[in-house]
Amino acid sequence: MGFTECPMENKKVKFPFIMLIKRFVGPYKGYVVLNVLCNLLSTVFSLFSFALLIPILEILFKTSNAVYEYMPFSWDMTVIKNNAYCWVSHYISQNGPMNTLMLLSVALIVLTFLKTFISYLASYFIIPMRSGIVRDLRNQLYRKVVDLHIGFFQKQRKGDIMSRMLGDVGE
Repeated sequence: MGFTECPMENKKVKFPFIMLIKRFVGPYKGYVVLNVLCNLLSTVFSLFSFALLIPILEILFKTSNAVYEYMPFSWDMTVIKNNAYCWVSHYISQNGPMNTLMLLSVALIVLTFLKTFISYLASYFIIPMRSGIVRDLRNQLYRKVVDLHIGFFQKQRKGDIMSRMLGDVGE
């Protein structure tokens, strides 16, 4: 994989996979950026929806009696977790566990919906890129085959040529 044989010279020509990608993905950079962005957002929403399960389960089963106090914000995960738990415990004391559970459940549903929608958008943005690259490869291969001299087709078997074309583009 990553190598292809040049039919005209009967010797191996090395085409690294990265160079092939750079050559054909260029016109679709916008789709690549949008796909990567959507995949990152989907991962973030997925992480938050899983993290939201912990307070829900703690409220349901009353497993934690810890007291949390607000800490000044920093990007440390313990501070973020502490402040989130502080907000949840404050909300429980203000509105009761049932309302808090309802709010966290709605937040979990919304985050799961956003994660699913963003995953769909990632697929939506990758499909034009994939089909466009395959189309460009097939067009380039067609132009190459049309430009070959007639002697090439007399030496090679037609089934092998077609099999090579379909197999290489498919791969």
